[in-house]
Order: sequence, then C-alpha cells, then structure tokens
Amino acid sequence: MGEEIAAELDWAEAGEAVLTAEMVTAQRLMAERIESDPGALLGDAANDTDVGFLERPETMTAFRRIIPEQAVNGVGGSVDDTLAFVKPWGFSLSLIRVPVLITYGDDDTSLPVSHGRFLARAVPGAHVVETLDGGHFADDPVRDILDTHHWLSTGRVAHQ
Repeated sequence: MGEEIAAELDWAEAGEAVLTAEMVTAQRLMAERIESDPGALLGDAANDTDVGFLERPETMTAFRRIIPEQAVNGVGGSVDDTLAFVKPWGFSLSLIRVPVLITYGDDDTSLPVSHGRFLARAVPGAHVVETLDGGHFADDPVRDILDTHHWLSTGRVAHQ
C-alpha cells in the first residue's frame, strides 16, 4: 500500500474532522495530477498497470470530468468511503444473503489486498476474482466490464 493511502487511513483514525480537512487537500492534489501527470494519480507507489491505465487518453478525458464532479458538493463521499475502513459498518457481513462479486488485484497499491481477502472470507457465497499482478484498475477495462456484466446476468464468473 502506498504512503498516501496509509496516510489517508491515519487521517480516518484521527477522526472525521481531520479526515475531511485532509481530503479537501487530497481532492485538490488529484485535480492537479490529472492535468500535469495522470500516471501519478495514485501516488508514487502505483504499479505499471495502473499508471498505464491512467495515462490512456480516454482515461484522462474521463477523469478530468470525474475528479471535479466527485467533489462538487464537497468531499463527504470520499470521507465516508475512507471511514468505512476504520469504523464498524453497522451490520455483520456474514448476514449478507444476496449475490456479491468481489474483485481486486493482488498488486493494488491503493487498497490493501488484505481487505479484498477479508471481504472474500467474510461474505458468504461471494464470487471472488483476485487478479494476479493486478492493480487498482483493470488492465483491460472492456473485458472487465463484459465479465462483470456476464456475472450480473448469469451469476457466473467468466474468467479467473
């Protein structure tokens, strides 16, 4: 896990007010990076697959729209996402009874692989796809979307 992501978890541990203030700065940094150095969006520790994905022209175009839009009403969504790593969710994952697809790469520097593995163990009957040498983003986004659609429509994982 990269230093920036570890810092984000530390901010969450310090409390919502600290996290919110830091996420405002992080949001500004993301906006700067997508303009000046898209491959650095996930920080210095990002793997080659993620950097390559971020440097694709179509990704840069999309992220130049997404990054400002995600905080148009503030950073509350990002704060909630991050707090979910350090606070109880209010329910037991063992009670989930709907189909769940959990996908993650074992070389994701943005989210700990241990979190994906934890979810895979904790959610009964979850369909799990751990991509070897996979990062935060799919190396083939079109295939990833098609595979997810296949799972949604059939309940079966297409590739593993």
